[in-house]
Amino acid sequence: TLDGKISKYNLGSVVANGKTNLAIDFDLKTLTSDSFIGKYSGTGKLNIDKIQLHGTTTRNKIKVFLGDTTKINGKYLSTTNQKLPTIMTPIHKMYGKIEDNYLMYSGSNSGKASDYNPAVFANPVAAELGGFLTQAQTLQDGFYHLNRYSKYSLKDRMAAENANKYAFETSGTIPTYQRESIPETSQAAWTIPYTSFEKVNLKGGIKVNNITYGGMYGGDTDLIDAGFGFKRVTSAFAGYNGAHQTYNGISTNQNGGAIGLTETWYKGNFFTALTASVGASGGEANTSFGTDYFALLTAGVANKTGYNIEFKDGRYILQPQLYTGYIFTNPFDYKNSAGVKIKSDPLNAIQVAPGIKFISNFDNGLQAYVSVDVMMNFMGKTKYYANETKLPELSVKPYVQYGVGVQKSWGEKFTGFFQAMLRNGGRNGIALSAGFRWLIGKDPKKDKNKIK
Repeated sequence: TLDGKISKYNLGSVVANGKTNLAIDFDLKTLTSDSFIGKYSGTGKLNIDKIQLHGTTTRNKIKVFLGDTTKINGKYLSTTNQKLPTIMTPIHKMYGKIEDNYLMYSGSNSGKASDYNPAVFANPVAAELGGFLTQAQTLQDGFYHLNRYSKYSLKDRMAAENANKYAFETSGTIPTYQRESIPETSQAAWTIPYTSFEKVNLKGGIKVNNITYGGMYGGDTDLIDAGFGFKRVTSAFAGYNGAHQTYNGISTNQNGGAIGLTETWYKGNFFTALTASVGASGGEANTSFGTDYFALLTAGVANKTGYNIEFKDGRYILQPQLYTGYIFTNPFDYKNSAGVKIKSDPLNAIQVAPGIKFISNFDNGLQAYVSVDVMMNFMGKTKYYANETKLPELSVKPYVQYGVGVQKSWGEKFTGFFQAMLRNGGRNGIALSAGFRWLIGKDPKKDKNKIK
């Protein structure tokens, strides 16, 4: 009778003198099973000792009295109490058993992601990684000018900002590593390609292999005198972001873009910058049911503030800094390939990252630095639903990132850098980035002999 179909069998006249076992097919979608008719007599019993499951269901609980269909002449067939195989529905992982002629299945109430079908987390994972982390990367890229210019010594920056305004010390008293020309004082264009390879241990129980990549393209104004000893730079940027995630048999790809604006202020060894950006991306997830398509809208604002503590006349710099950011991610509702409606609230998150750099200025415009940052994520309680079932909350755990980088300037026109950062904790892997900045047009200091 185990033929994968729901059938009614006519057993004819049955005389049962002992225990006779039968097997039935059971359809999880229609909650129906094979049934039997016939004339029953005898002192023995007919017993169902094997059930073969077919189909699927989006229910979280099933309880069916098998005797309603498996009876002959009004007499219920008995069932052998047994555990049933775990089944994966489009939403839940469900555990089953048979007791007292009842077939029962139910999902776990543990709140762990492992008790759900991985397919329903495609959008939440994309929101956390492709949305939240990609937006965080965009905000960090927006600090391009600050990250480059703050690595120079105060004497270097003052010399470049005030070039030709007054006579400097004689060359015999100026350190060999001091520069009177720094590209970052003039308007320029820049680009940052980046990539990272990591495993992200999301709070909620999902371990995701995550690859991100992209490039940001921007431009800076001249370094402008803002009064009261402050200098400022305005930067605009736009770029492409991509991500690929795999977890528990699910493969997700995302592609999108972002635009933003940054305002950076300097006064002596103090610096601060505020950046804001918005972005959007589309993605697809390949699951056992087919391909899902979804979209995300992101936005964020962040500040980075720090101070340079100089040693050996600026040859060495210790740079404590604090990054704070707010990120908004809105995953749009959609229906996945299994017919389940995935809904979610917007994600609101705050990042706080104290960090420190140690910078060494070498001759010929070369700088090297080591950096350590502690990334703390304060995630709002975002609710995700599969149909009406609330899913476990996911979030990125805190992590530490540390690494090294080099920066090189060439005369008055070019600056380039490369850095490699390792991550441990909520994110485990490596992030690589590079950049190049080049002067646009003529250096205004040459024409005006003063800063604007």
